[in-house]
Amino acid sequence: MTQVLIWGQSREMLAGESFVGPTEEVRTLDALRASLDGKGAALVLADVTRLEAEGEEVKTWLEDGGDAQVVVVAVADREDGDAVLENYPFVDDVIARPVSPGRLKRKLERALETIHNHRVIRQLEHKVSRKGQELEELNKIGVALSAERDIDKLLERILTKSRDITGADAGTLYLVERDKVNGETQAERLRFKLAQNDSMTVPFKEQTFDLDDSSIAGYAAGHGELINVPDAYTYDPRPDSPFRASKDFDEKSGYRTKSMLVVPMRDHQNEVIGIVQLINKKRNPATVLQPVTTVEEEVIPFTSVDEELAGSLASQAAVAFLNAKLLQDIQNLFESFVKAAAYAIEQRDVST
Repeated sequence: MTQVLIWGQSREMLAGESFVGPTEEVRTLDALRASLDGKGAALVLADVTRLEAEGEEVKTWLEDGGDAQVVVVAVADREDGDAVLENYPFVDDVIARPVSPGRLKRKLERALETIHNHRVIRQLEHKVSRKGQELEELNKIGVALSAERDIDKLLERILTKSRDITGADAGTLYLVERDKVNGETQAERLRFKLAQNDSMTVPFKEQTFDLDDSSIAGYAAGHGELINVPDAYTYDPRPDSPFRASKDFDEKSGYRTKSMLVVPMRDHQNEVIGIVQLINKKRNPATVLQPVTTVEEEVIPFTSVDEELAGSLASQAAVAFLNAKLLQDIQNLFESFVKAAAYAIEQRDVST
């Protein structure tokens, strides 16, 4: 229920003693804010003299989110109404003193709707601002990835940036290798290329294994699907999904894998060329998940925003990786050509 806060002296602002709903009288902005703490929405009837004394502070408070909790209605003499609106544009309305119970009731009925509208506008502004920041960050990451020519450093950066932008504690990166004959794929493998972990040192050995549906990474690569796992230990995939989250690494290392986000990297032909696997999204990115009991409290599922951001970054990463690989192949080809030419010249005339 919306409460009524009288910011000033009630006897100078209200007509009679009939109030509508719970009311409280306060004298300062600090007292007003203290009265709001934990009590939900409120209609604030502000004596114009209080606005004169603390107008700038009220404006700052409302702009910082206070307008999502209150409707501020200035109470002034009838002839001063226009001047009050001009001097204090942050107030929602002006009402002539003395305020009758009937007019107060009507203001109270409309207060909740106004507060709701303020909250919606604030949420939309926040979403637009956050989206702009996310796009700016993705653009910066894309530029940085495109500038990297060393493939090993590029892969490190891809995994690091994917973890940073989603708040993941750990992550792994796989590359898809295909044996092709006359353009037809004969065999597919996943190369375990990279592992990172902020909470512990991870023993890593690069290795390959068959690309099949027995692992989450293999399934994501084979089917081109993004997979979001809230808890690897309780995750129950679709009945037609043969993969299960493995506990082997956790049992050997003492780590606890909980939330996972597995994102395919696709090339310009929509073919999966790699997998970014993000592990354990943290409430606070700076938290170290040790001891292992902290995982249950500090680790949360990856969100739909994380899916969108990681998917966009994976697309940029795939392009950057292919470009870097192409440049490396060209350089290797050029070096091979130079060596072959030098060898041919030596064979023809050793002395020169």
